[in-house]
Amino acid sequence: LLSEEGHDDDVIDAVFARMPRDNFLRSRPEQIAWQANALRDVAAGETVVRARQLGGSGYEVLVHAPDRDGLFAAIVIGLDRAGLAILQARALDGPDATIFDTFHVLPNDPRHAPAPAQIEAGLQRVLAGDLGRVLPARRSQPRHLRHFRIVPQVGFAEAEAGRTLVSIVCNDRPGLLADIARVLREQRLRVHDARIATFGERAEDLFQISDEHDRPLPDPQRQSLRDALLAALDGDPR
Repeated sequence: LLSEEGHDDDVIDAVFARMPRDNFLRSRPEQIAWQANALRDVAAGETVVRARQLGGSGYEVLVHAPDRDGLFAAIVIGLDRAGLAILQARALDGPDATIFDTFHVLPNDPRHAPAPAQIEAGLQRVLAGDLGRVLPARRSQPRHLRHFRIVPQVGFAEAEAGRTLVSIVCNDRPGLLADIARVLREQRLRVHDARIATFGERAEDLFQISDEHDRPLPDPQRQSLRDALLAALDGDPR
């Protein structure tokens, strides 16, 4: 696809080298070509934020940037504050201490759907500031979800590369991922991989995480994280 657009092999290889290997397993060829074009004219080490319209009213959002603590939470909360509901997300570690995150989002109010350029500019502003000051919006839990409640479940397992796998099953609701990301940030944890999926009113999320020193979580820290997540998932958020 990129060759057909006129890019030579050296340019394509250089751009592909900035992507995580797992991205080639999880993304479609057309998606990878779009991502490559987003990275092509941006120097290594710079923050890339790109958005594009998908079929219907959805968008795909790509963020590629130098990694730093609290970055995943800031991205997720920034999208939430922009009025975008996250349907799917993939957060990957990229080469040279970078992140490579993609999101499928929908506007909460289709009547006021932003243009892709507005999404890009808003998220760039969020990431250019103090990430610790990016906080989730306060909101009440939708009333209908209180009557179709899934008991939240938080599980742990060992993951590769000395990381900890956290699985979360609960009711989906506005701002859910933003609240989860806030907890991870407050617990000073790093997100190395994330797979976010929603099935109707059910959310099933997986995170590969470590502590701030890139070590797996011991049992006391797992229990602390479980308690904090359940508090955020159960009942009205704050």
